[in-house]
Amino acid sequence: VLTPSGEVDPALFSVSDRFIISGALQQPPREGCIRWGHEQEVEEITVGSKKAVRQNLASTAKSAGWVFSATVTARATGFNSSVPGTLLEVVPEETFKGPRDRAGIHYVFFPVGTFSLGRVTICKTDERYPALPEVGERVLLFIDLFWRNEGRFLWTGYDTGIITITRNGEISLPKRYLKTEPWLAGGQEGDLLRFIRKSIEREN
Repeated sequence: VLTPSGEVDPALFSVSDRFIISGALQQPPREGCIRWGHEQEVEEITVGSKKAVRQNLASTAKSAGWVFSATVTARATGFNSSVPGTLLEVVPEETFKGPRDRAGIHYVFFPVGTFSLGRVTICKTDERYPALPEVGERVLLFIDLFWRNEGRFLWTGYDTGIITITRNGEISLPKRYLKTEPWLAGGQEGDLLRFIRKSIEREN
C-alpha cells in the first residue's frame, strides 16, 4: 500500500483513493487503532437497467441469481480501492439456486478487519455486516448474475449478500435481516437453509 517514503502508492491506487487513504491515516488513533467506520452506499442495487431492491432475506433469495454456501479457505487483509477490509477466499459447496458448474476458488471482499499499515494499525468496522468469518467457517452468498460477477471476484451487493455460518452451526446475520427476520437471530444453519429453500420455492 505504501511506498518506501511512506506515501500511498500511485501505482496501486487512483488519485481519489490515495486522497481518502492518506486522509484517514492522518487521523489520531484511539486505543491503539485508527478507527475506520463504514462507507455510505446506495440501498438499491442496479443490475443493468433493472433495480432489485433487497428489502428482506426472502426477497434477496428470490432476486439473487446464484445462492450457494461456501467454505472460507483463506483470508487476507488490505484494501479494495479505498476501503480497508478482508479478502475472503471461498470454495462453493452447495448450490440452492443458479449455476451448478461454477466450482473452484472465488473471492469476496468483506469490509471489516484489523491490520498494520506502516507504523499504524487500522481497525475497520461495519455494524451492518455479519461476523467476519474465520478460515474453515462457511458463508451463504446471494449473488446477482450480471457482468460484475462473471469472474472469480464476486460482488455481494454490500451487506445484503452474505451470511456467516460459524463452526458450531450458528448463523450471524447482517443487521438489516435482524430487523426483517428477527426470529432467525441466533438460529442454527438448518433454520436458515429451510427458510431459504422455501423462499426460492415460492418464487417458482
